[in-house]
Amino acid sequence: MYTIKEERKTEFIEKNSKFITILYKVEKEEDIKTCLIKTKEEYKKATHYCYAYRLKGKEGASDDREPAKTAGTPMLQVLQKQDIINVLAVTVRYFGGIKLGPGGLIRAYTKGVQDTLKECSLIPLQLGCLIQVEFPYEKEKEIKYLFSNNTIRVKVYSDQCSYFIEIPKQQLEKIKIPFTILEKDILIEEKDSK
Repeated sequence: MYTIKEERKTEFIEKNSKFITILYKVEKEEDIKTCLIKTKEEYKKATHYCYAYRLKGKEGASDDREPAKTAGTPMLQVLQKQDIINVLAVTVRYFGGIKLGPGGLIRAYTKGVQDTLKECSLIPLQLGCLIQVEFPYEKEKEIKYLFSNNTIRVKVYSDQCSYFIEIPKQQLEKIKIPFTILEKDILIEEKDSK
């Protein structure tokens, strides 16, 4: 499983139609809505705004008035085939007056996503958990070292220190200090282990 490191955009002309494909990194459905609104505002006079997305446990696509299964579905298939997740692919089309036919549309929308993915840095993902570790201040250096290869989302300082850390599932049983699991089965970036 992979995600993209950052937003990317490519464009090409096919029989006078201009296709612009943007890949957005998203984590929830609200992100998808926000990105679609942003795209429609940026490319106001486009003929179509076709899209496909994949989130953990949910995916979808829209042909946006193109013939059924000629735009969103082929875009989604590219994301599925390359095992890309937490991504929204939007292809904006400015119709150039020449019809492409179903095969031409499928090729164009597929090409847009494939070309844009080639421009992206991909990040491997794995299943993990979000844990909380509480400890006295004097242990902070030791805890920082222990979890130096993990993403520490938040550090809270009150009577004690509290770290909220993303941990790969297979690393959980190796932790020798008390911790609380806050979220199970989250997608986290794969990092080199010590």
